Amino acid sequence: ILGQLRQELNQLIEHHIQPIDPSFSLSQKVQPLGFEDLQQTLPDDRTALVCWYAAGRQLLAFIVTQTAAQPHCHRYPEQALEPLQEEFNSYLQSYGLNHSAWIAELPERLARLSSLLMLDSITETLTQLAPEVDQLILVPHRFLHLLPLHGLPLVSSTTLQDHFARGVRFAPSLQVLHLLCQRSSGALESLFAIANPTEDLPETALEMAAIEPLFAPRATVLHGKAASRANVEQRSASLATSHCLHFACHGQFNFSQPLLSALLLADCQVHPLPADADPDRYLPIGEAGAIDLEQCLTLLDVFQLDLRQARLVALSACETGLSELNSGGDEFVGLSTGFLFAGANSVIGSLWAVPDFSTGLLMGHFYRLLKAQTQPAAEADVALALKQAQHWLRQLSLKELAAQRPAIPADSRDNFDHSLQRLQRRCSLEDQPFQNPYYWAAFTAVGQ
Repeated sequence: ILGQLRQELNQLIEHHIQPIDPSFSLSQKVQPLGFEDLQQTLPDDRTALVCWYAAGRQLLAFIVTQTAAQPHCHRYPEQALEPLQEEFNSYLQSYGLNHSAWIAELPERLARLSSLLMLDSITETLTQLAPEVDQLILVPHRFLHLLPLHGLPLVSSTTLQDHFARGVRFAPSLQVLHLLCQRSSGALESLFAIANPTEDLPETALEMAAIEPLFAPRATVLHGKAASRANVEQRSASLATSHCLHFACHGQFNFSQPLLSALLLADCQVHPLPADADPDRYLPIGEAGAIDLEQCLTLLDVFQLDLRQARLVALSACETGLSELNSGGDEFVGLSTGFLFAGANSVIGSLWAVPDFSTGLLMGHFYRLLKAQTQPAAEADVALALKQAQHWLRQLSLKELAAQRPAIPADSRDNFDHSLQRLQRRCSLEDQPFQNPYYWAAFTAVGQ
């Protein structure tokens, strides 16, 4: 029996795993990473790594730099983890029960989380250890994966990512980070995109009008009903060879079964829910409807893709950066991680349901910055472009937004005007309507 099992495993590896990862074998073992290995994951001596670890009731943060002889351990007080967990539970409960109140309270909640995580103390220690550091890689643990750590405020009134000139990026785990640092990078020259497949996100037209021309003539974009599962499969060669994948659609994270988390494609919504519906296929929504996961792109589907040509996957959708809550391991299971395992270098994902209009503005500006950045160089700094785009959105006044109207494509102007008018009813011209972290802090840069 053991011989037959080993033969079946070898066949599985030969036919399904080695075509994607030629170095994988049955005898391969996961080796623990040494301190020197961790230092090698840092791209230069101006980048530092902060890794959290919760063990029992104890919370630790390890700081790694290229120049230090050993990691620095920030040991939290014995009682620190319990109030942090309670604050997170309150944060998550409010998100699910009263979304409007959650938005209004978000700045204060993030300030409390920052205080409980002692971020000011950690940044001060880091400055003392390596004053030249201007970029941070964060590896959270357990529920910390679900928090916008980059957007947490410091006492100086700046955010954590504001404190570092080249921004903040994330890794699901140290092992994944070590794997990513070995991947080659390059320019972003081609695009495969999904845009508004459920046809209820009108502002994605504005988003894609800003993004698509940046990749012309090497842009494949499926709009509306054309963005179906069948059409995506028919264009699998374009999907596999594109440098940038962009999904402007709804996302759904399944906390109870993370592998059934999905990006919603065209014709995935069914009404009514079929009788005796398979719960692994149909996800109930509303009073009588459901999402047919066979018409979506699920996390399980993503794990089976070969995306080694993808330099960036941008998930301009809701809850695409969320992860499994009850994992006791050192990494999480989520859509962002799935794309990394499929071969992508970097993933932009979101930690909550994001508003359509501000997301379109943010993504359009992010790509403009990214493409401008990569003109003289072959490598793109995704975390830096995201940081700059988020800072731009936070500082954008209503007056400056209105001044952009002449540059809006004619077929997107009605949607732009409608959103602008809604803002004008509650804001003055000098107001900055997107300052609340709700509008920008959901998006994280994960990976290279």
